[in-house]
Amino acid sequence: MNCLPRFHAARSSLRRASTRASAVLLLTWIGLPAGSLTLSNSAGAQTASTSRTYSELVTLFNEWRTFEEPPRVAGIPDYAAATNARRLAQLTQLQRRLARIDTTGWPVAEQVDHHLVRAEMNGMQYHLTVLKPFARDPAYYASIIPEESDTPDKEGPVIHASIRLFEYSIWPRTVLAKPVPLTTEASAKLRAQLGTIPPLLAQARRNLAGSTTHDLWVGGVRAFEEQSET
Repeated sequence: MNCLPRFHAARSSLRRASTRASAVLLLTWIGLPAGSLTLSNSAGAQTASTSRTYSELVTLFNEWRTFEEPPRVAGIPDYAAATNARRLAQLTQLQRRLARIDTTGWPVAEQVDHHLVRAEMNGMQYHLTVLKPFARDPAYYASIIPEESDTPDKEGPVIHASIRLFEYSIWPRTVLAKPVPLTTEASAKLRAQLGTIPPLLAQARRNLAGSTTHDLWVGGVRAFEEQSET
């Protein structure tokens, strides 16, 4: 089965875009035709050769993956309103390029890849226009994640460049593991990550100034209290 390069490795970040919408809502957004999900069972009957225009999808996918990461300002992701508006316009252009790719005659495996890319892009559109955690949810800026989630990726929207303490040896991943002192390199990396917290919170104050989502603010207080105990 033909798959886009890095697809399996990349799925963990459908974070984000994941992250971003329920399965039912996502299926509605991507507009899969009736019965298309059942076609994968017949993928083996399709030709193994790559379609002539499939390379266009691969190229676009690689551009999209680079674009999905927001620009950095002083080492932190930029979620300013002007930046998000500009990125939404750029996303629209990527979606139009995807729609223009001629998929006539593509085998099912390649059609699935096309749907996956479309789903990711629609997920980001939903993230920027509906969820908007960067402008509504204070907990989004609680960037320290002390424990590994029991799901493939952390539930709910996750800020880019989050600080995952469980990836450092000093914080064992299991009760049976023992802490191991950080190497000089790991210590320097963690110190640099922790140094991004003050400017990130300063940006949060600006981005959340117009938020009136009471329940999210209550949850945000709880999230920062838990983070302070880490």
